[in-house]
Amino acid sequence: MGVVISTIARALHLLPIRRLKNRLLGREHSSVEKRIENILVARAKGRPSSIKSLNSLLLKLSTLEQGFDECRRGFHNVDTTNSNTISYEELREAASKQGFATAEDDLQLIFAHSDIDGQSELTFREFLITLMYLNLVEEKFHLPTESINQAFDIAVDAFLYFDKEG
Repeated sequence: MGVVISTIARALHLLPIRRLKNRLLGREHSSVEKRIENILVARAKGRPSSIKSLNSLLLKLSTLEQGFDECRRGFHNVDTTNSNTISYEELREAASKQGFATAEDDLQLIFAHSDIDGQSELTFREFLITLMYLNLVEEKFHLPTESINQAFDIAVDAFLYFDKEG
């Protein structure tokens, strides 16, 4: 479970790095990057974290596990080729079937940001990042169950708890 949290934290932590890189190269960062960053900053300031100590995080591990087990079932539903990875086409098709209003460019950017290893396919961990990004930026996107919502809330709270740089 710690690996999943660290993967999500790494993805969240890369946003400011990508923003700095874009600024140095003279490129603007995307509207998706801006929205994610603004949402995380507002969340960090707007509500207290549910995690006050490492012990409180440890007490939430079973909720994390249950939510991420449900995500794994969703991952296998989206992986129509049974390759244990998700291509952009599979993600786009699943998003379309679910009625997401995410613009094609935004979905491509979310996929690219989630593809941490650069293999142009999403592993399960990278799929979790995709779900988190979609949950943050897509107004009509709702995670399918309360346990998945709770798992993502805990993961983001854990990131905010461990993020000492603000």
